[in-house]
Amino acid sequence: SPYLTEEFRSGMIHWNRMWNEGIDLRYNIYQGNFETKFESGIIVIDPIKNNIDTLKYREEVFVKKYLEVGKDKLVVYLSLLGQQNGYALYKHYRIRLTEAITDTDLYHKAKPAEYKTQTPVYYVFRGNEHWTVKGSKSLAEIFQIDAKVVKSYLKDNKYNLSREEHLLEAVLYFSSSLF
Repeated sequence: SPYLTEEFRSGMIHWNRMWNEGIDLRYNIYQGNFETKFESGIIVIDPIKNNIDTLKYREEVFVKKYLEVGKDKLVVYLSLLGQQNGYALYKHYRIRLTEAITDTDLYHKAKPAEYKTQTPVYYVFRGNEHWTVKGSKSLAEIFQIDAKVVKSYLKDNKYNLSREEHLLEAVLYFSSSLF
């Protein structure tokens, strides 16, 4: 399924400077948009075509953000994981559609096309700037500190940046005024 959850769940939409509650939502990872269900049918909430900047869904807050990926400029909804002192960590859910296998032989069975969840991409934003978090070196670049300091902090706390909660703790630590 291309959805974060197949069924619609009650959520909230921030629109025209007001929170609208009790709206049934689901997130289509493949299309990068939300869908809402009304009696008249399903309506797509596209980040490009709508002025909806923030949605609450599944205990997560999704925020409309502008990304530059290579030469492409994208408008996407990202899940806000945490923020402090102007820095914010966001998660970009990803999924891909595998092609159907129709050419069959003794070694290959026919398979329908299917959606496969991919590892999320994490971004740190500060104002209009953003960085992709790829590891300790990218954290050092983002916070303009020595990579050895980052590695030492991760080692001392037994943090693994592939674990979301460890990544969030590291970003909050390096964005704190205590550091």
